Amino acid sequence: MAAPGGSGRFACSPLPRRLPGAKSWRGPVLGLVTHHHSHTGPDKAEFLLLSKQLLTSILPASPPRSSVRSGEMAKLTQLIDNEVFWAYATYTTIVLLKMMLMSPVTAYFRITRKAFANPEDTASLGKGESAKKFLRTDPDVERVRRGHLNDLENIVPFLGIGLLYTLCGPELSSALLHFRIFAGSRILHTFAYLIPLPQPSRGLSWAVGYVVTISMAYQVLKTALYL
Repeated sequence: MAAPGGSGRFACSPLPRRLPGAKSWRGPVLGLVTHHHSHTGPDKAEFLLLSKQLLTSILPASPPRSSVRSGEMAKLTQLIDNEVFWAYATYTTIVLLKMMLMSPVTAYFRITRKAFANPEDTASLGKGESAKKFLRTDPDVERVRRGHLNDLENIVPFLGIGLLYTLCGPELSSALLHFRIFAGSRILHTFAYLIPLPQPSRGLSWAVGYVVTISMAYQVLKTALYL
């Protein structure tokens, strides 16, 4: 504040040496006051420099961007080095490849059974009315398609829930048990659908894989919500 009498000088009270979480800022403040006392017309550039030093001293320093990136990279490296994550990646790859194989199997049955869904697929078999008889459904083709659809309904939830389960830090032995049972149940389910095997083989293989996914989901909720 300006002192009484309009002298243009500052009245300065004692300043604390340090704020919590901040560097010492008494020096820049006293520099501003001394500068004003010693010059009737202070240089603007020098005044702005002292003001910048004051703000830098008071405001807590933000962490460097490089250190933030290093922390993120450390977390990513920790995840990659996790054995449970690699177990998840292994069995996820297995079930995804199995699901992808259902597409060529479907194509095989369509060609061998001459049962197509699109008119252009019958171009090599004839024209006009002679080709329309191949636009039909076939029980074997539909069976493969139902197996493929069942894969989608069960493997996709496993991908998401399995990853969350991996991030919860389970024991490697427990995680391997979940992953192996699920992968085995899905492979057995496919054979039971395509051969076909007598019931309840297909129903049991589906139920086992479904229970594994529910078990992992429960572990995730237990860890996150303390159930």
